[in-house]
Amino acid sequence: MITYDELADKYDFLTPGTVCEIPRGWLDITDHMASEIQEELDKAGIDDYVVMQVKEKYGALRWYDYGGNKQIDKIIRKYEDISEHTCCGCGRNATKMSMGWICPWCDDCAEEIGGSFREIKNDYN
Repeated sequence: MITYDELADKYDFLTPGTVCEIPRGWLDITDHMASEIQEELDKAGIDDYVVMQVKEKYGALRWYDYGGNKQIDKIIRKYEDISEHTCCGCGRNATKMSMGWICPWCDDCAEEIGGSFREIKNDYN
C-alpha cells in the first residue's frame, strides 16, 4: 500500500496537506485516480490544475479541485463511487457501512472497530 508521503510526492498537484485526511484504506484507489488525472492533464496540456482538499465525507471520497476539465470530473466521480465500496481501514471490498460516522468497512475491520453497521451491496467484487 502506498504511504501518505509517497502519494503526495508522486503528483505535483498533491501535497501532504491535501492527502492527510484520506482514510488509509483509500490511499491505493486515490493513487490510481491521481494517475488517471495526471494522464488527462498531460493529454489536455493542462498545467494550472490545483487540488485544494481530499477527504472522506458521508462514506465517500471527496476531491475538491480547480482547473480540470470534464474528463477529470468523470474520473473523480468514478473513484468517488469506488470508494463507497472500499474499506476505509484496509482497502479491501467493503461489506458494511458504519452508522453515525458513515464509512464503508470490510468484515474484519468492522469487527475490530465495533459499533453499529448496515450491510451494503458491493458491485466491485
